[in-house]
Amino acid sequence: MATVSEHGHGRETTWKLRSEQSSDFITEACRGSCWIFELVVSGKRGGKRSLQRHPLSHQPANHAKSLAAFDEAPLVH
Repeated sequence: MATVSEHGHGRETTWKLRSEQSSDFITEACRGSCWIFELVVSGKRGGKRSLQRHPLSHQPANHAKSLAAFDEAPLVH
């Protein structure tokens, strides 16, 4: 996991990038996919906290069928 934090302009933001190898069912559904990444952005501005999660995949064969199958697959932790 890689982590970077930034403080400035009244904001505190932390980015965390995590990666893991795809499980077998994702590899079968999305041919050519081998890694899953998750970008988590957390922060605070004006006393309010925010949290955003962005799942991503490394998918050399970007075709519509593979993308649709990936969107329906749960992210394995």
